[in-house]
Amino acid sequence: MKRFLVFLMILWGVTAHAQIQQGRISMGVRGSTYKYWGEFTDDQYGWGGEGALRYDFLPWLGLELNGGVGSTCFRVTPYSLQAFPDYYNGKTFGDRYTGTLTRIDKMNEIRIAHYEANSVFHLAPSKGFVPQLFLGFGVINIYPTNHSDHDPLPNVINNKYPRYNLVVPVGFGFEYFLSDDASINARAMFRLTSTDNLDDISVENSSNDYFATIGGGFNFYLTGDLDSDGDGIPNAEERRLGLDPKVSDTDGDGLTDFEEINVTHTDPKKADSDSDGLTDKEEVVFKSSPIKIDTDGDGLSDQEEMIRATNPNAPDTDGDGLLDGDEIKRYGSDPTKADGDGDGLNDADELRYDTNPRNPDTDGDGLFDGTEIKDSKTNPNKIDTDGDGLSDSEEYLIQKTDPNNPDTDGDALMDGEEIIRYKTNPKVQDTDYDGWNDGEEVLRRCTSPVNPDTDGDGIIDPKDPEPCALSCCCCGGKKQEPPATPKLDEPKKENPVKQPKPKRNFSIRFLKNSDQIDNTDPETQRSIKELKDYLASECEKLRVTFEGHTSGEGSPGRNKVLSDMRARAVKQLMIQQGISPEKIQGTIGFGATMPIFPEPDKATAKRMRKDELEGIRKQNRRISVREDISCD
Repeated sequence: MKRFLVFLMILWGVTAHAQIQQGRISMGVRGSTYKYWGEFTDDQYGWGGEGALRYDFLPWLGLELNGGVGSTCFRVTPYSLQAFPDYYNGKTFGDRYTGTLTRIDKMNEIRIAHYEANSVFHLAPSKGFVPQLFLGFGVINIYPTNHSDHDPLPNVINNKYPRYNLVVPVGFGFEYFLSDDASINARAMFRLTSTDNLDDISVENSSNDYFATIGGGFNFYLTGDLDSDGDGIPNAEERRLGLDPKVSDTDGDGLTDFEEINVTHTDPKKADSDSDGLTDKEEVVFKSSPIKIDTDGDGLSDQEEMIRATNPNAPDTDGDGLLDGDEIKRYGSDPTKADGDGDGLNDADELRYDTNPRNPDTDGDGLFDGTEIKDSKTNPNKIDTDGDGLSDSEEYLIQKTDPNNPDTDGDALMDGEEIIRYKTNPKVQDTDYDGWNDGEEVLRRCTSPVNPDTDGDGIIDPKDPEPCALSCCCCGGKKQEPPATPKLDEPKKENPVKQPKPKRNFSIRFLKNSDQIDNTDPETQRSIKELKDYLASECEKLRVTFEGHTSGEGSPGRNKVLSDMRARAVKQLMIQQGISPEKIQGTIGFGATMPIFPEPDKATAKRMRKDELEGIRKQNRRISVREDISCD
């Protein structure tokens, strides 16, 4: 018995080819040994054969029609002759039973035919080795004879009992698959009967006789294609395709083999059919094509699209007119935002206008590219569109002059000259309202455009025969006779107006609310070096003014003081590093009055991320260098 249990355990652990599956019909044959228990119980056995036809309604339950024919033997001893005097009537071995021609033998035989309907319970239907339990109901036909002549015993001859009787079989066994359609089987069945006459003798008050069979044989499956893994593909087809019939998802990509073959048309042996870095199941979930590396043909693989959160089925996720792949690989823009830098132009328009889709202010003039294109109508690639010496943002946001007209008021002086050099109003032709426009005073009359009485003699310039008689501050301090009045739109060729150079901005950082330079900031260190190199490399006659600028936090008064302190701190640093003090004529603080980028109002600032807000403000905190006397 111990060896038999070890054998069963070995079979349980062995990997077989198949399993029980619902809807299949099988036929089995077995050779069996028969054993009877009754009035002559001893250690004799007999042999027989059984056959069965089974239909499996469910993987764990089948119905079996089982039939068998066999025989078993029992001994007749001298004790038996004495124990049953009414049966043997005092006769002995070799005599004939009373009223029959049948001899009394020392060995008798019971011929049995049994027919049963059994419920079959499969305890592990998914295994190749399947333990089974049996419970059924049926009939048996018995025919007891002597052993030597096979003549019937007296009670069966005299019809003392019915030959057909009821039987209840119970038992256990197993089935071990050799292939999809063949298995070996073994079972032990114990049968309760409704008769006490298996041995031809019935004793009053005794229990019914019973018998058992133990046998083994083969099962053959007649119908149904076995699908061991339940993936919808028969085992034979899976083997033909090189798949594992015991695993529903051969490549482990999350899709069953059936889905890959019949639905997605992917390779069931390859987790990533198109080799794009995503498993086939991930592509189904992501709604990309598992058989195309780049589903939408935008230049990004489906894996890249998943990583960058773009749409693998839309070549232009943000609808800005640029392919997602081009945005990533060529232009460096954000394929999920039509306007990646938030400047008011979508990324395709930025390419059309040759602006930078990653920089809201391509030319760094303080106006967003979208504002320049749509509102101010200026060139987003030029700091000073009209070349008048004022940046577009200073004209559009601060001075309110025309950034597309170098001479807004038409007085023959450029707006930049009026602001920087002559301190006149670029929006008013005659700043001092003396009757001469600013250009006439500067270019023809050599009078002051901001003082109606240049020489202070009490006579306004147009009415003064010698408006510079008492003044040495105009025309180089020399008294000049006014030349013949030229047309204002025909300036003298020998005195062309020289455009001032744009200011240079340096991103020098300071500790909060102080004029102490933050030397730990890499950008500050680079800017200080660039400023020093610029001042040292220019000619000796160079004269500059340092302008300090802050962002909009804090009060205007404090910002102005702080910006002036910082400009003076930079001047002192340059002198300490060997720059001639004569080159730096002075310092001035403008506070937050001249931002490069307009800062948002408080309500807008609250809605912005801190890094976005700081990105604007930090560019407004700077030191600007104005060339008062250049080397040109």
